[in-house]
Amino acid sequence: MARSPLDAGPVVMPSSLGVAADRRMTMRVELTVKEYAARERVSERTVWVWLAKGAVKCRKTPGGGIRVVLPSEPLKNAEDY
Repeated sequence: MARSPLDAGPVVMPSSLGVAADRRMTMRVELTVKEYAARERVSERTVWVWLAKGAVKCRKTPGGGIRVVLPSEPLKNAEDY
């Protein structure tokens, strides 16, 4: 049975270069459907089903392609090292 991204808990989608709740900068990561399927170890068809159900966030590229938008973590500050 295919895993659902909903099993991982709620998804928080920061803006591309927005400020996270703790005031750290974030960077959005986007993958193709094929890359996301390989990352999650499911078929591309399963990812398309998740996209259709709204279980996975995505955006359309100017050329008409689809990119799966991953939730991101704040970028590290120099003082964190």
